Amino acid sequence: MTHLKSQVFEKSHSRSFLWKLCIGTVLLGIVTGFVLSRFDFKSELSLQSRVETYFSANLSEFSQAGDLQSELTEVVFLLVEDSLKSGEIETEELLTEIPFLSYWILGDGHARFEILFRKYLSAVDFSLVFLFVDALGEEPDAAAQLKELGETNPTPRYANQVLALLESNKELYDNAYPFLLKEGEFSEALWARKQAVINRHYRKDFNALEELANNPDYEDAFDPWIRRELATHNRDWLSTVKWIMIGQLVGLEPGSFILATIAMLVWGTLLLQLGQASRFDKWTPVLCFLGLLLGMLSITPGRFWIVLEDLYLPISEGEDLFHSIVYFIATVGLREEVCKLLLFIPLTPILIRRRNELEFLLVASFVGLGFAYVENFNYLISSMGTGVAGRFLTANFFHISLTGMSGLFFCRMWKTRGYSYNDFLFIFGVAIIAHGLYDALLTHPPMDDGGFIALILFIVFAKYYFKEVHHLREVSKSIISLSASMSFGISLILASLVVYLSIVLNVSQAIQLAFGSFLGSGIILIMFFREFNESLGA
Repeated sequence: MTHLKSQVFEKSHSRSFLWKLCIGTVLLGIVTGFVLSRFDFKSELSLQSRVETYFSANLSEFSQAGDLQSELTEVVFLLVEDSLKSGEIETEELLTEIPFLSYWILGDGHARFEILFRKYLSAVDFSLVFLFVDALGEEPDAAAQLKELGETNPTPRYANQVLALLESNKELYDNAYPFLLKEGEFSEALWARKQAVINRHYRKDFNALEELANNPDYEDAFDPWIRRELATHNRDWLSTVKWIMIGQLVGLEPGSFILATIAMLVWGTLLLQLGQASRFDKWTPVLCFLGLLLGMLSITPGRFWIVLEDLYLPISEGEDLFHSIVYFIATVGLREEVCKLLLFIPLTPILIRRRNELEFLLVASFVGLGFAYVENFNYLISSMGTGVAGRFLTANFFHISLTGMSGLFFCRMWKTRGYSYNDFLFIFGVAIIAHGLYDALLTHPPMDDGGFIALILFIVFAKYYFKEVHHLREVSKSIISLSASMSFGISLILASLVVYLSIVLNVSQAIQLAFGSFLGSGIILIMFFREFNESLGA
């Protein structure tokens, strides 16, 4: 056992081993992603999304094709055939895809698609599909025949869905609504009922939404965010908060949840070692866990703040960089930093009585981690994993460091009976401004170098955070070095991100999208090594 501990100590303090460990972990993630991308995990995506993903993944191949149109039609045909054969797409979903597919069906592939649909659809459904295609192609008799079908008694299933889709395709949403209501009378037509709700929400017809909300048949047709908007319209604040909280849980899918949870567990483990939690009593891990839960809950007041902001103080981002910076500081930066600090405050009486500044910083950092955790899987769900890939690692650490520093200086202020309130106001103001600047620089379209400047801002704050941690830590030697934990942990998050993106897209796109996280992780490690400067062997 002693020999094993000695081996672990030696390896975890070896610079060359750590770099090999980092590179090996990321490469393992790439290989795993490549293997898993061979399997079909994309069934939850729409047919259009699958076609577009395939096109983007094989762009270079298509650009070299002699007859590009024929090549693209062949790809679309094969994807539709595969979806019908595997049962991934049925008539209801197929009809929603027809406006997208009609371009390919009305072209050279018409005869092949006709044979394909005749093979997998019933005679009635086949007739509806091609009447729909012809109507989109502006065949004069097709629309008239569809209207006749919609008025027959009994009305064929999907006839009113097609009529609603035709009107929606022309952006005549008020005309589409009655057809959706009529189609929704079929007990199995959940899609039509959901679209009826979305249709009235889009038109801001809250009276009609209220009627639908009171209809038992439409109970499953409302998404939480629409119920939240209806409650807000009625100034029912308790229901607004309830639907905000429910909305955070609805739509969770395994991939994004697992990825966000891996990142949370890795950062949590790193923070416990960074904050030397083992040197305190058993209450320190409990306080950290409570901090994590409170950080997760801090998303709710933040969302409620957005509701009130939109209702009573509607402000826009603006087109120029100055207005964009002001907007993000006054909204995102202020809102999120205040909400995280407010949820940290309940723990401060206990922390101040315990009088340990490293524990102040550690518990506050867990509040930031809890906020980042919930924000991560919500963003991953809404963007299919691609929207936050470049800042997946930096955003986690940025929330940790911003809230950690704000919480530390807040506790210091109360510990000194208010004498250092200027220091707290300064650091809290810096956190708000840094947060707003970071988001503004990353999201403002004309700012080509915004990502680079945001990265500099991130570097400065990361260095400041590590410097404060280093100052508060006691000198100690553990079997597994802090450098080894940090290197492996960050590499594991990166590898998990690549695996997830490879499943959603493909390996090459995963690596491209994760490039920002590769860069961000390297910067975190460099800042860490420079500040802590652990004695490592070759």
